[in-house]
Amino acid sequence: LAESALELSTIEIEREVSRAWASVYTTKRTFQVYRKMDSIFEDIERAARIRYETEATSKLEYLATSNQANEVKIQLEQSYRDYLKSIQRLNLWFVSDTIYDVPDLPVETLDEPLNFLVESLENHPLLQVSEQRIDVAKAVTRERKSEFLPKFQGQYGRQEIAGQSGFFQYQIGIQIPLFFGPELGRTQEAQVNRQIAEQNFYQDKIELETAYKNMREDYIKWRNSWNYYRDEALPLAQEQQDGSVLAFKEGAIDYVTFLQNIRDAIRIEVNAWSAFNDYLDSRYQLEYYLKNSN
Repeated sequence: LAESALELSTIEIEREVSRAWASVYTTKRTFQVYRKMDSIFEDIERAARIRYETEATSKLEYLATSNQANEVKIQLEQSYRDYLKSIQRLNLWFVSDTIYDVPDLPVETLDEPLNFLVESLENHPLLQVSEQRIDVAKAVTRERKSEFLPKFQGQYGRQEIAGQSGFFQYQIGIQIPLFFGPELGRTQEAQVNRQIAEQNFYQDKIELETAYKNMREDYIKWRNSWNYYRDEALPLAQEQQDGSVLAFKEGAIDYVTFLQNIRDAIRIEVNAWSAFNDYLDSRYQLEYYLKNSN
């Protein structure tokens, strides 16, 4: 039972550390989005100020561009704080004075296929622990019941009779419990505990299967969402962002169109990393239910 409980604790810790790791990875990527946009807007604001000072554009255009640049700076600061908070949550799992960050791994290394269909969860460590509690309760019940049974004792030895040896003495005894009150109470308690352990097992089984099915649906939902962002939305957002910056610098689009395009591009990138976080989070939680007892 102790080994099974240790195995269960191990995979639970593995799940939570993985989730914390994913949070650091995605908040870091969100921070990098705003840092890149902040750098872009520093150049845009500088160019807008020069154009305004040379009366090439209106004050309204300069103010709108400047306000958007300031808004990006605020979002950059907020995303940085979220990133630091996620690092702190991850490092709570490590007993160390060193602060650990996550590497800038390619997304492809984390986005691997997962076989999430299982026929049965009976070998999951959680159910193994619950089932072994039933075995312990049954053993205690058998021990309590044995107290009601008579106990036999026997012994023999050599004996001399009238100075002659070669005789053997045999003694057989039986011990019968006369007062059943205390033992009866302990036996009934053991039987109740066994019934509770059995009910807990069936409840654990139902809850585990339900949680697995719910998490499986969450995983499919967020996997499909991330696939959309990865394959369609993100490439278009990057193209929209690059094209808008170039067109605005060349005067091909006005500041209203430019700012709207940039806002859309930022929103898509941030939403993409949020979806990727939910995808990884649901994946690591689903992997917990796919674990089998060793």
